[in-house]
Amino acid sequence: MVRSKQEAKAFPIFCESYGLKKEDLGKTISIPGKNESITIIGLITRRSKYPIQCKKSDGSIILYPAESIVRLLANPKAVITK
Repeated sequence: MVRSKQEAKAFPIFCESYGLKKEDLGKTISIPGKNESITIIGLITRRSKYPIQCKKSDGSIILYPAESIVRLLANPKAVITK
């Protein structure tokens, strides 16, 4: 079950522990090599391997490792919106 509101509330509290910033919530990122984008919608602190909750452009929810999101955010070409 996806609890986006709860995960979104956790993001500003715990994001720095994962190498992210509070303003990263809601950012849309283009995935290099794929014709899709994801939007960061939350943080699931009880998931150690895939804690970052994102919404794909088709509306489905996907989880990512924090390191992957940090690396994508560091690439200015990958960040579409802030």
